[in-house]
Parts: sequence; C-alpha cells; structure tokens
Amino acid sequence: MPIIGFTWYSLLHQVDWDSALRNDAGNINELGLYDLDRNIMPVGVAYKHLIKEWKDILLEESYGLLFQHH
Repeated sequence: MPIIGFTWYSLLHQVDWDSALRNDAGNINELGLYDLDRNIMPVGVAYKHLIKEWKDILLEESYGLLFQHH
C-alpha cells in the first residue's frame, strides 16, 4: 500500500539524545516540533503550514491511489 504524507522526528525535544542516552546529563536537544512543556516551536508552526499547503494535493493523491484501476 503506497503511503503519502509527512513525518517529523521527534514530536517533542529530546533529553540526552546527543549522548545516545549513555549520559544522564539532562541535556535538552531542541529537535522537536514542541518543547518539553508542549509549547509549539517555530519549526512546528512551519510544519503545520506545510501540511496545510499540501493538504489538498495529498488528499487528491490518496484518493487516486485508492480508486485507480489496474
């Protein structure tokens, strides 16, 4: 089944990801769409905008894949 969509890793900032979780240092790696208090980050706002801009195209493509005849 073809899959069309967007994905982002990770939803929240990560803790100690820079040391592959080997060190319990409490370093916050700001890679998420949201911070650890669940406040949206600028990249999260941009990601929401990207999905909104592509929504109709994704729906059209998904619909076409579901109902194409072979």
